[in-house]
Amino acid sequence: MHAAIPAAASPAAYARGDDRHVFHRGTDTFLREWWSPGSGGWQRGDLDAAAQGIPAAGDPTAYTVAGEQRVVFRGTDGLLHELCWAASRGWFVGEL
Repeated sequence: MHAAIPAAASPAAYARGDDRHVFHRGTDTFLREWWSPGSGGWQRGDLDAAAQGIPAAGDPTAYTVAGEQRVVFRGTDGLLHELCWAASRGWFVGEL
């Protein structure tokens, strides 16, 4: 991972097998993901498209369940939002 990553909130993280995942709210308020597949270097992903353009207003939380990865955050609209990832679908909006 790079030494200096601009973040506007505390990160959330989990490990899934050998993979490591870190999520944070960027200084532009959108969610960012960093992941490392164990044997490789860190990669960056932007979740603003998956979040359908809803900026985050608080710290994210992240967890895995039933083979899916999930990130929950409070949007600037005051509502809770959930993003999910499954191998068969990629990122999609969950149903909180």
